[in-house]
Order: sequence, then structure tokens, then C-alpha cells
Amino acid sequence: MTMLSARGITLSVGAATILTDVSLDLPQGGMLSLIGPNGAGKSTLLKCLAGLLVPTAGRVELAGKEIGTLSGRDRAKMIAVVPQEANFTVPFTVAEFLELSRYPHHGSFSPVTAADRAAVAQAVAVTDIAPLLSRTVTTLSGGEKRLALIAAALVQESPLLLLDEPTAALDPAHRAAILRLLKKVHGELGRTIVMVTHEVNDALLLSGTVVGLKKGRVALGPVAASALDTAALGALFDIPFDRWGKSPDGTIVAPEVTP
Repeated sequence: MTMLSARGITLSVGAATILTDVSLDLPQGGMLSLIGPNGAGKSTLLKCLAGLLVPTAGRVELAGKEIGTLSGRDRAKMIAVVPQEANFTVPFTVAEFLELSRYPHHGSFSPVTAADRAAVAQAVAVTDIAPLLSRTVTTLSGGEKRLALIAAALVQESPLLLLDEPTAALDPAHRAAILRLLKKVHGELGRTIVMVTHEVNDALLLSGTVVGLKKGRVALGPVAASALDTAALGALFDIPFDRWGKSPDGTIVAPEVTP
């Protein structure tokens, strides 16, 4: 079953064309990483896939239904979006934030139900954020906030997760924790995942399929992450890449940089 389909997505803002004729398909249970240089249109495409932006041309379908025909609540039951940053202004506790994230199922301020408590409990267990529940969201570090946002997405119980740079600006330990969590969410919970990232190695570590955007167009793929080669990455990012690693699972790629 095709979970997400985009056909001929073009988006123009004034005289600027941000995306041009982008098409992709993602099966249920799939993993897709969108990579590419700054300004390639990755985050804009993610917003189109989420129904947050309406393309100038083309269409997005979710489980066979055009996304524009779905109500906001029905869309949220199918798609959970994890932004790169969330500027919290109200000092909800993490526990309250997770309960509020059940809004697609009954509204933001309805009484908490047994189903809500079960969904929150599962998300807390999967993300291992029980120590954060009594903290206010305004006090969380970058890594803690990212975990809370992913937990909130899981609480929605949406089959499709869209993540915008989930490891951006994180230290190596928090980056590794997020990648392990996404592998778990994909492998054990069976969620379909689309991830925007600048980190090519994040795409390699998560496996799945990779699509590269450049100047608003598909310039690479779709290709299996395991089949990514340095020549294609070099052409995508306009800098030569090298590959290192003692085993296929430990292989990393990095640009050749001369000080």
C-alpha cells in the first residue's frame, strides 16, 4: 500500500520558484530521507507533504486520498509533524504537553481518557523520557526538547511521521539517541517516516530510501541508502566526498575538506 504520494509538486512564491515538478512515493512502513544542500527546498517539500503548504501545481495523496480534501483533524490522525524547533511560550509540563498532543482524537481540552493515558504511557516508554514528565517544556535543552517533540508525535498515534532535521544542532550523544529512537519507531512500531536532514550519515544509518533535492528539483534518487555513492553525493552537494569505515554498518561518508 502506498502511504504517501507526491506528483509534480511545484511551488512558487512571487517570482521565485522553490520546488519544481517533484514526485515521490513512499509505501506503508517505509523510511525516506530527504537530503540536499541549504536552500534546496527540503523543508518546503516536507510542509507540502504535511498539507501545511498548498503547492502551486501538483498533488499530494495520503493513503490514496488527496490531502487537501482532509480536515485538519483527520490529517493529524494520519500525519504527525516533528519540527526542527518549537518555541514554547506556555510553561506546560512535559506530561501536560503529551496529553494535549492527543487533540486529533477529541479536542485540545477534553478530559483525559484511558486511551489517552495508554498512548502517553507507550510514547514515554519508547522515548525513555519519564524523568522529564514533571519538567516544564520551557526548561528543556535542545536534545530533551527533540525527544519530547517525537514523543508528542507518537502520542498522536499517526502512522506517518514527518521530521524536519531531527538531529540538527545536537551533540554526538543526543544525535545517536535520536537515530536509535527513530530506528525503534520505524522497526518496532512500524511507523512510516520521512526525514529531512543535512547529515548524509543519518540517512545511511537509518537505511531506507534517499532522495536528494537541489535547487528545488529531484537531483538524486530515489535510491537505497546502502547504494549511495560518493560521486552522486559530490554532484549533489558540489564538493567531493570520501568514504571511510571498517564494515558496511560502520561506513561513513564525509566531504573532502582542505583547510
